[in-house]
Amino acid sequence: MSKTPVVQVKDPDDYQRQAEATMNPAFDAKGRLGNCALGLCDESFETAEHLFNITSDEQWIFVDPGSYTAKRKIKIIDELGDVLWYAAVLSHALQMPFKDIVYGTTWDTSTLVAGRPPYVAMNSSWHRLCASVAFVGGKIKKHLYQEHPLDEKNRELIRGSLRISVSAVQTMLAVCQSTLNECAIENIRKLLTRYPEGKFSAESSINRVV
Repeated sequence: MSKTPVVQVKDPDDYQRQAEATMNPAFDAKGRLGNCALGLCDESFETAEHLFNITSDEQWIFVDPGSYTAKRKIKIIDELGDVLWYAAVLSHALQMPFKDIVYGTTWDTSTLVAGRPPYVAMNSSWHRLCASVAFVGGKIKKHLYQEHPLDEKNRELIRGSLRISVSAVQTMLAVCQSTLNECAIENIRKLLTRYPEGKFSAESSINRVV
C-alpha cells in the first residue's frame, strides 16, 4: 500500500510551481493555453454534480449547504482543487504569478461576508465562477482559433476574470469550512498519489486511482 504523500504549500506561487510539475509537457504554447482553458471550464461545471440534486423528472435542485454531509464537502473541495489547478497552470502559461491572481483573496483563512447566508454565498459564487471561466475560455478561443491578439488589454481582462474565479472558489470553500491553502494541499496530494514520480504520465492519467 502506497503511503499518503506529505505535502506543504507555502503560498500561491509555490502551489503554482507544484501544479505546473504535473502538467503534460508534450503541449506547445498554444496547446497549453487550449488545454488549460478547456479544463478550467470543464472542472468548474463539474462542481454542479455535487451542488445540485437531480430529481426523477430531471429538475436540478440546488442543495442547501446546511445539509451538506462530510462526504459531499470532500467532493466539492476535490472538484474545486481541480479548478484551482487549471487556474494556476493557465496563469503560468500566461506568465502571470499566481499570487497576482489570488490578490485580494484570503489564501489561508476561511471567510464569508458577515450576514450572508451560506446558501446565497454558495449559489451566487458558483454562478460567478461559471461566468468568469466562460469569459476566460472565450478569450482564449478567439486567440487560438480566430487570430485575436493576446495583447495587454486582453491579458488584463483574463487576469481580472481569473481573479473573480479564484475569489468565487475561496467563498465556496469557506462554505465548506476550508481554505484555498487547504484545498491546494489536497489537490497536490491527489496528484502526487496519481503521479508518484511527481510529473505527468499518460499511463497514470489513463489508469488513475484518484
